[in-house]
Amino acid sequence: TAAKMVARHIGYSNIEGAFLAGLIHDIGKVVLDNYLKEDYKKVIAASSSQDETFYQLECRILETHHAEVGGWLIDRWNFPPSLVDSVSYHHEIHHPQNVHKELTAIAHLSDILCQMEGIGFSGNFCLPTVDETVWKAIKLSPQDLEPLGAQLRQEKGRIDAFLAATR
Repeated sequence: TAAKMVARHIGYSNIEGAFLAGLIHDIGKVVLDNYLKEDYKKVIAASSSQDETFYQLECRILETHHAEVGGWLIDRWNFPPSLVDSVSYHHEIHHPQNVHKELTAIAHLSDILCQMEGIGFSGNFCLPTVDETVWKAIKLSPQDLEPLGAQLRQEKGRIDAFLAATR
């Protein structure tokens, strides 16, 4: 929902692709948790630190990270290159191999917006900063965060009300 909202806000042409990028950007965490269980427990245990993001801990402890693993996986599943890049580089928008910076920036910004609004749990106890490359890639500025956050809170309220009504 957050990625779809950001995509609409900037006039991105593939709204559903942005939605999918937001939905699967952390799929590598599932793989790491299932296949590197004991080592991943170390990342999870260390994540209560206020000094490093979950991504930084993965890099330090595992010498790989969920974005790399997730990108590898969806590439094997023959997802389009734009989605592979958005998953692979959502923590490294500026990476030279990332040729789909706009979609990757949408995934990155929507991830941080969700963390700012307390939607889901990324494993971070410290809020990551928005990569400076994002602002250029999607032609927004840091001043756009608050209105986007307000819009996301409103959307979350609608979703919560819908789910409550279905119980």
